[in-house]
Order: sequence, then structure tokens, then C-alpha cells
Amino acid sequence: MNTSYKMYCLGNVLLDKGYSYMNSKSNEHKKAKRMNNIDRGTMGGLYDLTYDSTKIIDRLYLGNSCNARNYYELEKNSIGLIINSSPCISNYFKNIYEYYNVEVEDISGADILPHLTKAVDTMHQYLEDNPQKGVFVHCFMGSSRSATIIIAYLMKYHNYKLDDALVYVKEKREVVNLNKDFFKQLGEFDKTINKH
Repeated sequence: MNTSYKMYCLGNVLLDKGYSYMNSKSNEHKKAKRMNNIDRGTMGGLYDLTYDSTKIIDRLYLGNSCNARNYYELEKNSIGLIINSSPCISNYFKNIYEYYNVEVEDISGADILPHLTKAVDTMHQYLEDNPQKGVFVHCFMGSSRSATIIIAYLMKYHNYKLDDALVYVKEKREVVNLNKDFFKQLGEFDKTINKH
């Protein structure tokens, strides 16, 4: 993919993010505590946005907001459904792809649990009904909310244990670093799907 188009995509998502921040009803967002306490800084974060989307299993991809803006990458991966778990990022191609939105912030105290069952069931049904198409799951960075949804999907539909799913997804995509609250909520999700 040519660099100028990738820069165009990056510019679009940074404008979306900035617009969302400026119009936020609350500037008291609590920074999420992460599984790995690593601060990559602004430049590290911008670099992480240049990562291509990651194939997790056949027809299931995990990525960031730049991947969600990159039409050519979506087409190359035969994407048909996009799970957008970043409220500040637009559904860029509403006339081309199906979208399912998970409206949750990646902050301390956020609750993704109520969204997991519907999101993963939607993904599963789409894959069952569309054998030639894939599903792309993204948040802003492709490291926390979207990874949480992917892990929940692997747990429910591929019988992964939580810890095994986390290790597997991190091995596929090194920038994965869950919000600690989301990890706890995945433990609760595990109880619901296994009826403990």
C-alpha cells in the first residue's frame, strides 16, 4: 500500500479523534490501567497506528482505526462486516460494508461486558451466513476493546480458556494490551458462557 494513502488514512482518524475529544461532554476521563504497564508515548502510539490489521483465525481480523479507514486493506482481506468499538471513529464505508458498533470508552471503570454477547453472536452469525467474507474488529489502537471482543469470540465459539485466548491473540498482535477492567469482565463473560 502506498505511503501517501496510509498517511491520508492516519490524518482522517486523527481528525476524528480530535473532534471527539473537543466535543466530549466530560474532560475527566480516567486513564485505563493496562495489563502491561507500558507507556509508549505519543510517537509510539502514532507508530502503532501504522500496523496492518492482524489475521487472528480464518476470516477474522483485528486492527486499529487506520485499518478501518483503509479501503484497500479491507478489500484485500475480503471484509464484509466491521465491528467498530471506538465511538470516536466514524463508520467510513457505510455504503459498502455492514457495521456493528460497540459504544464503550477505553477508560478506567468502563463496562464492555454488556456488549460482548451481542457482538460475538453478530460476528458468528455473519461468518456462518457469508462463507466468502470476513469480519474486521477494531478500536482506536487495535489493542484493548477490539482485542477483548476477539478474545470473547474465541472463548464462546472456539472453546478457548480466557488465559489461552489472551496469550494467543497477543502472540498474533504484539500491541495487544487490555484494560484491566475488561480482562476482569472477560472472567465474568466466561462464567456466563460456561454456566459456572
